[in-house]
Amino acid sequence: MKSVMIKIPLWLLVVWPYVFLAGLFLNGGSFFGIICVLTLVLCVVNMINAWTYTGDNTARELGLWGMVIKLVHMPYYVVAFVMGMIGMLSLFAAPAVDGAPIGLLLMVIIGMVFMITSSCYCLKAVFAARDNRIVKKDSAMLLGITSFIMFADVICAILIYSKIKKNKKVLH
Repeated sequence: MKSVMIKIPLWLLVVWPYVFLAGLFLNGGSFFGIICVLTLVLCVVNMINAWTYTGDNTARELGLWGMVIKLVHMPYYVVAFVMGMIGMLSLFAAPAVDGAPIGLLLMVIIGMVFMITSSCYCLKAVFAARDNRIVKKDSAMLLGITSFIMFADVICAILIYSKIKKNKKVLH
């Protein structure tokens, strides 16, 4: 039952940024507040899942999920960046639309929340790999820090998973 419970919020987190973007455009953004609240709830549930998950292969599973989430979220960050740039240019080129600066700020905040949530999976995988002596303490510290830096987090997630996957023993 535990493996099903952890997978449901994970799969929701994988597709949720695209639901978030769709919520921006449906009915002129009237669902934006509801989507923001649901996003925060989903991210908190996923952070709890990451930190409380234990299994036969904790490091490998969490490393894999951290990497998958970060790779799948990459197009969202590209779209968010482009929308942010267009929004910033429109603020200077034309009279500001009511709520546009707040919408841009919320997009930045929600993007950071997505990144922190996926980084929790990577960080827990790093801790498990360190406990199993797959990575040294200094490497674990470097991987842990870079998992919270934008764009370096994707490379870090791939490195974490590849280091864990190379190890053949069962990890806890």
